[in-house]
Amino acid sequence: MIDEDELEQYCINLFKEDGWSYLSGYTIAPEEPDALRSDYREVALLPRLLEAVQRLNPTLPPATFEEVARTATKLSEPTLERNSHGVSPIYFVFLKPSTLSSLFPYARD
Repeated sequence: MIDEDELEQYCINLFKEDGWSYLSGYTIAPEEPDALRSDYREVALLPRLLEAVQRLNPTLPPATFEEVARTATKLSEPTLERNSHGVSPIYFVFLKPSTLSSLFPYARD
């Protein structure tokens, strides 16, 4: 029987073998010097999201970067199913596949 840690390590290794780099959650935890979130409840890494939106859309005004990040991270509907219809277009417009590496602890090299 495989436990949770073994499964996690197995999955991390699969990502690494596919060219992704790994950044430990402990490294980016809220209380750490290199924190990428202010609270454990934050799923998206806001600093990376803002940087990616700006990098992909350099001609937009800075306030727009924050609006995109807010729209992408603050869902308006109470369920995932209802939110999926309103949020999907945002990802198609603002987030290219290369952007994913900037949003999550797993980053493609």
